[in-house]
Amino acid sequence: MNKNKLKAALLVIVLLSIGILGVYMYQKADKEYVVKINDKAIGMPEYSVYLYEQIKNFEDTGGADIWDTTFDGVSAENVAKQNALNALVFIKTSVSQSERIGLTFLADDLSYVKGESDRFYRELDDAGLTDKMNISYDRVGTIIAEIKMQSKLYETITKGYEPSDIDFDAYVTTYYNDHIKELSEVKILYVYVPRTKQAGKQSAEQTIQQAYNKITGGAVFADVVKEYSQSSTQTVVSLKDMSFSADITGELYKMAKGDNSGILEGDGGYYIFHIVDVSVTNMEALKEKLKPKYIQTKKDEIYKEQSDKWIEKAKIEKNQDVWDRIHIADFKEGGSKAEGKDS
Repeated sequence: MNKNKLKAALLVIVLLSIGILGVYMYQKADKEYVVKINDKAIGMPEYSVYLYEQIKNFEDTGGADIWDTTFDGVSAENVAKQNALNALVFIKTSVSQSERIGLTFLADDLSYVKGESDRFYRELDDAGLTDKMNISYDRVGTIIAEIKMQSKLYETITKGYEPSDIDFDAYVTTYYNDHIKELSEVKILYVYVPRTKQAGKQSAEQTIQQAYNKITGGAVFADVVKEYSQSSTQTVVSLKDMSFSADITGELYKMAKGDNSGILEGDGGYYIFHIVDVSVTNMEALKEKLKPKYIQTKKDEIYKEQSDKWIEKAKIEKNQDVWDRIHIADFKEGGSKAEGKDS
C-alpha cells in the first residue's frame, strides 16, 4: 500500500473513531440527566444548584443534624432532593411561559443578574463547590437569569390584583379574633373560691353561689371580692398576665367593659369575673399593617394556581438511576464530584 493510500485509510479510521466517540459521549450525557422537562434534559450541575439551596435552608432551620431526621417516614435527604426538583420544575415551566408571552429583560434586570451571578458563583467557589458541582460561571448566570425571569412573570400575572373590601375586612376580623390576646388589653377583678373542703365550713359551691347572689343583687363587685375571694390577688389585674384555662380566657375576651361573668369552673375552684376595662388596638392601623401581607398572600395564591396548571401539563421524566446516586454527603467536605459535564 502506498503512502497516500495509507494516509487515507488512517484518516477514515480516525473519522470513524471520532464519530463513534461522539455518539457514545452523547448517549452517556443523555443517560446522566437528572430530569427531563418537556424533553429538555437537565444535568446534575444545574440540579446541584437547587439542591445546594435546599441544603442551606434545611441546615439553617435544623442544624447539621437535620439529616438524621425523617418527615412522615421520609428521610430529610429525600425531602430536600424532591424540594430541589420541585423548585427546578417550577422555574423551568415559568420560564417557558415567559418566553411564550415575550417577556424580556430591561437594563436593571441585566445588572441584577450580573451582580447576583457574581455573588453566587463566588459563594459556591468559596465553599469549594464549583468543582464538586462541576458547574461553570455561565451556567450559574443562566440559572440566576431564569429565576429573575420567573419573578418578572409573577409581577406580570399579578400586577392587576385589587383586594375586595368585603374579603379583606373578613380577613382582618379573623386575624383580630385569632390574635385578640396580643391586640387587646382586658382589666379584670375576680372572685375565687377553691374547691378544697374545710371542716366546719360550707362547701365551695355554696360560697361561690352566695357571692354570685350578692353581685346579681346589686352589691359592689370589689366589696364581694374582699368578702368572699380566697385569692391572693384582690385588685385589678391584666388578663394577659394571668394563667387561667383557655376556656375561661376565651370567654373573658368575648366580654365587654362592665360585664360580669356567671360562675365559671376552673383549675382548683370556682370564679366570677368583672370586666373593669377593655382597650383594643386601632383597627384602622391594624388594617394598614395587614393589607400588604394580605395582598401578597392573594397574589401568591393567584400565581400558584397558574403555576400548578403549567406543571400539570408539563412532561416530566426523572432519571431514577441518577436520582438514586444523589447524596447530600457529596456536598460536604470530602464529598464526590457531581456527574456530568457542564457547558
